[in-house]
Amino acid sequence: LGLSARADDPLIIIDIDNPKFQEQLPKKTLTATSRKRAGSHAFCWDKDGSAKKNIPTDFGEMRSDNQYVLACGSYVPFNLENKKDKDAYDKLPHYAKDDKLIGYYTIEECIIPRKIDFNGLPDLFKNKVMDDLEEEANIKNNNKKKEFTGVGKYSELFKLKVSDIVGLIPANKRQGHPLHESDTDSNFSLTKDGTLGHCWRHLVSLNAVQYLCVKNGYSKCEDAGTPHKGRGISKIRGDKKAYKVAYKEAVKLGLIGEYKKEIKKSRKLKKFILNKQKDAIYSYLLLLLASKNTRNFFFLSLDFKFQEIFLNLIPLVKSLKSFIEGLSIVFTIKGAKSPFFWFYFIKKPIKDLLKLH
Repeated sequence: LGLSARADDPLIIIDIDNPKFQEQLPKKTLTATSRKRAGSHAFCWDKDGSAKKNIPTDFGEMRSDNQYVLACGSYVPFNLENKKDKDAYDKLPHYAKDDKLIGYYTIEECIIPRKIDFNGLPDLFKNKVMDDLEEEANIKNNNKKKEFTGVGKYSELFKLKVSDIVGLIPANKRQGHPLHESDTDSNFSLTKDGTLGHCWRHLVSLNAVQYLCVKNGYSKCEDAGTPHKGRGISKIRGDKKAYKVAYKEAVKLGLIGEYKKEIKKSRKLKKFILNKQKDAIYSYLLLLLASKNTRNFFFLSLDFKFQEIFLNLIPLVKSLKSFIEGLSIVFTIKGAKSPFFWFYFIKKPIKDLLKLH
């Protein structure tokens, strides 16, 4: 005989084969002893959807979604000539081997199944789920970090761990959620490295940015977090305002320092400066051809940085001035009334000379 928990019913079947974990079985619920006489099946009703899972481990299984166990009334003796059966029998404790009912499935506690949620499951299975979620969440979080490249205003923000915000909590140890009230004091935990937090009320994981957005009030926990088991994505994913909110919250809490942009001479900036230097040469050449009073007045009105550029270029400018003065065209153009007019005609030769430099 078999008893199956279907996907659309509330039945939860907890199958623990190892005597070491028998104490973790839920109390005061319908329970059966398996043919090994050292293992048990507990039957419960799912309270809120959080415990309806299939969870395989080395020491037992959760069989709640289209899976089954043999029911009371069944008899499956050990065939000691079969290697698999022989190995299983040899691993049994002495009291199980001596049990007259070995091979039979019998009722252990005959009462109505009780309702439980995820928190009511044996630690054996909760720890397995948390380990799996941690691995999955770390992969997702690393992929999100890859979306952010380079350095800048948010570089320190993306280095934060949730443990930097809430303090250290032993791995897999649950406590009350720091950001919202709940009926239970065990609905929040950290991953082993503290990078992520898990909300067991809303079944989501939170990185530091997501957590800070919830703390700030910008987003709700169930919206900011990444749903467990790939059930969706965070609603603040790709939200640039969320980065700003998290950044300001982190600065306010003293978790990171306020970003001060460091000016670096990129290729584009270097090209811009070079062009400005060339423009400065042209301008200074005009000033050299102008009167002394005009030259001094213009020089003093310039920004200090441009004054410095002019002074640094004096040797080159002087050689260019000599070149200009050697051009007869400057002095022979009929009707020329100012040096600025003359300079218009010699601009190309000066550009050619600048290329040589």
